[in-house]
Amino acid sequence: MKRYSNNAVMNPNPFGTTNEGEISDFEESVGTRLPGEYRAYLLEFNGGEFEKDCFERTGGIDGRVHNVYGLHVGPRYAKLTERWRLSQCYDIGESAPGVKDYLVFASTETGDLLLLNLKDGAVFFLDHETIEDDPEHGTRIKPVLIATTFDEFVESLTSD
Repeated sequence: MKRYSNNAVMNPNPFGTTNEGEISDFEESVGTRLPGEYRAYLLEFNGGEFEKDCFERTGGIDGRVHNVYGLHVGPRYAKLTERWRLSQCYDIGESAPGVKDYLVFASTETGDLLLLNLKDGAVFFLDHETIEDDPEHGTRIKPVLIATTFDEFVESLTSD
């Protein structure tokens, strides 16, 4: 167990470590540099499980972080290179407004998604039941802000 901020990461690097070169290659495929706090997390932990893993929106505990993806050759369900595109989740598609602004970095135990905004590093929760398929305007997503930075998100996680 290693510490990240005020939380512990159990089983860090579960499928191997990553390095600057692999992160740079991944950033090239994403089309932008990852937020610094998240890059640092990948370099140190590359996945893993948070000891405190419950997050809150309004009105109480709303979810539990299940899989935090990493850059590795491990199983597909845990590979960031396989899971990062929001457009591939729930058949959302590339044309949905705002879909290219996010990187999927983890899932919850209910199959919902945790997103990192690629422009400002904020963390969002996307409940699959809030995705609207409007024939007139196309698919619309409604991610909910959880934290303004990756570090703030990790620090806000609690035990149940």
